[in-house]
Amino acid sequence: MLREEKADKDFKVIHRQRYNFVYKNLPYAIDIYDNLYGQPKTYILRFANNNKESVETLTPDFLQKIEDVTKNPKYSLKSIARIEKNA
Repeated sequence: MLREEKADKDFKVIHRQRYNFVYKNLPYAIDIYDNLYGQPKTYILRFANNNKESVETLTPDFLQKIEDVTKNPKYSLKSIARIEKNA
């Protein structure tokens, strides 16, 4: 049986571009999604915050933060992959 045949039918495959970089000795990733929640492009900055510093402190100066989605379950990979059912 192929992996696709065993996949959960409630979820779709996630297509994203990921760019990794290091800034001030910290590793970052930027995930780019097409047509996520009706937006043509959505950019999500991901980084480890093991010391529980403020997001503003760790966000690189050259990026503009629009919204902190750290605790927003809508932006978890599971939520992004879930197929919306028509009621």
